[in-house]
Amino acid sequence: MTTAAVIPGMTELRPAVLAALEAEAGGLIQLSRELHAHPEYAYAEHASVARILAALRGRPHVVIEEGTAGLETAFRAWTGTAASPAIGLICEYDAVPGLGHACGHNLIAASAVGALLALASVSDRLPGRVVVIGSPAEEGGGGKILLVRRNAYDGLDAVLQTHPCDRHRLSGPTIGMAALTIAFHGRAAHAGSANDRGINALDAMIVLFSSINAFRQQMRDGARIHGVITHGGEKPNTIPAYTAAEIWVRATDEAYLEDLAAHVEACAQGAATATGCRAEIQRPPLAHYPPMRLNRTLGRLLGDTLTGLGERVEDFPPGFEGYANDVGAVSHIAPTALLNYKIGPEGLAEHSQVFLEAAASDDGHRGMLLAASTVALAAVTLLHDPVRRAQVRAEFEAGSRR
Repeated sequence: MTTAAVIPGMTELRPAVLAALEAEAGGLIQLSRELHAHPEYAYAEHASVARILAALRGRPHVVIEEGTAGLETAFRAWTGTAASPAIGLICEYDAVPGLGHACGHNLIAASAVGALLALASVSDRLPGRVVVIGSPAEEGGGGKILLVRRNAYDGLDAVLQTHPCDRHRLSGPTIGMAALTIAFHGRAAHAGSANDRGINALDAMIVLFSSINAFRQQMRDGARIHGVITHGGEKPNTIPAYTAAEIWVRATDEAYLEDLAAHVEACAQGAATATGCRAEIQRPPLAHYPPMRLNRTLGRLLGDTLTGLGERVEDFPPGFEGYANDVGAVSHIAPTALLNYKIGPEGLAEHSQVFLEAAASDDGHRGMLLAASTVALAAVTLLHDPVRRAQVRAEFEAGSRR
């Protein structure tokens, strides 16, 4: 297989790209810190996007498109000498509600900016285009799903993403996720003096969660059902007339994901029947994240590139399920790979206080710069190597036929 080291032009381009990225390091770290200190959430990331675009605006050989696909907090920015071939780099910047950047999207954004700026410094030697796609609302808002539907990812030969983690790891599967919002409508009454005239919506909610718990033993390995009660009633002396919950279902297989979601709906209807309530069930249209379609060829390119920077990269272990990510929707229309990179000690858990701290740490910023170097060099490889692009496309199309 052709490697980056023997591709024509790479001998000169590799040190130039790395030197340009090193020159940008201070600004990228500052951008990451500013994003981290001012978290914004799904489809409201206005100041975050303004900071990102300020880092790109006015730079030589960088073209910016704002409001991509009609979304105020989406954008595209690109560099290169031709529209094709085209390599996409995903930029995320929304935060976790209630936790800030406890998933490290500030690092993802800064690394994508860094990769584009480094590549812009050699744009006259790029036989194609590298496009950063600013993608809002990954944390439950399905921003990439909406961008896919509106063709924002069309025309890309490959899509590269990185994500902070507790180790360097090859691109592996992401688990599918479907969200349901479930409400129960009963009838309020005084809990002490008129209890026989009430219909208790909280009882229905408790029955729903109990029914889900009773089913867990029969679930396949790797599947998950979890949720929170978002409204449980008003006061103890009033029988609740309304309760609501968000239930998320996860599975590695799309068909089984649908089966589990349907089972949760059946549990909700059963709970309503048992308590005399009325169930209201909704599936938010942008809250169904399909499992990722793996592209091993593209994943190995990212892993080999990071290894070439002196790092040890692990493969994902047997049975690895991954997390849910709306990049799965992208992987069904273009070859896609997601490289995990180390920002803290092994066992570091995402969506936690310690991960939030790691996303602003020196180790976090070292990982961010490594990620930027990796995707920049991998993009150069893909643009200069038609054989590698053909291998990536062949694996994608073979998967499409299965």
